[in-house]
Amino acid sequence: MPKTKVSVTSTEVENDDGTSRTVVQARTTIPKDIREFFSLEQGDELEWGMGSAKNKIELGIIKGGDGDSE
Repeated sequence: MPKTKVSVTSTEVENDDGTSRTVVQARTTIPKDIREFFSLEQGDELEWGMGSAKNKIELGIIKGGDGDSE
């Protein structure tokens, strides 16, 4: 099974009122085999959800970003 790593970045953002907040984002890549299997193209979207087990996720594919999940 292909594996990818998650990278996490943390950025301090200043609000209009002068206060600041921390924005944390996580990113990962999609393995080539998964991209090819689902025929993913530029503009397609992935919809992530919690799976039925602690270490599982559910993944929906939205082709062309038109809202039609497969």
